[in-house]
Amino acid sequence: METTETPQEHKRDLKIDAYIQKKLESTGKWAKFLSIVGFVFIGIFVLAMLILIIAGNFAGFDGFSTPAIILVYLVLAGFYFFPVYYLFKFSYYLTRALKSNDQKELYRSFSNLKTHYNIIGVITAAALAFYVVAVIIGIFAGVTAFV
Repeated sequence: METTETPQEHKRDLKIDAYIQKKLESTGKWAKFLSIVGFVFIGIFVLAMLILIIAGNFAGFDGFSTPAIILVYLVLAGFYFFPVYYLFKFSYYLTRALKSNDQKELYRSFSNLKTHYNIIGVITAAALAFYVVAVIIGIFAGVTAFV
């Protein structure tokens, strides 16, 4: 999924002055912080899944130990993992690029940021589609309940 395109055919070159570099350094730090927090929340999410499964087994609830529940939790954690992972890679390569003044690392960092936002966009579109379907089903169920 990662591409390191280097647009050499562009006639204009953007310059990174001291002001932009400071802003990018700050952006890299915030991206790293947010990605680490995201990884922590993924860990808490998976830990909560394990606790629910164990607690459900001890309490005698077979519903908590079904593979379907495990699959749902893992899929949700997976949806959250990939945007966080690419945000972390963006921050990593951005920091390296700014420290070493390496254009290829800068390309790589923004390629990861693009991938991060592509994934966020797909997840957002899927969530919106789910909401639309849920509203339609809710309206249909409400109408048929009174018929």
